[in-house]
Amino acid sequence: AEGHATGVAEGEARGRVEQTQRLVLELGTEKFGAPDQQTRATLDAIDELELLERLARRVLAASSWSDLLAIAPSR
Repeated sequence: AEGHATGVAEGEARGRVEQTQRLVLELGTEKFGAPDQQTRATLDAIDELELLERLARRVLAASSWSDLLAIAPSR
């Protein structure tokens, strides 16, 4: 039962990360246009919910995809 609960919690956390990645992608596409392949790969590689939430808020102030992703650590 404990392993199942851990798996469910991990699945829910992954779902929140994926949902927030989609939000950043949708907001950024609306403001900056479709991202190029590298930008999309960078966004897809971010798995920290807190960073994704910061990116979602930064869309309002950023001037481009590269400006937006400047706060993301290089991978």
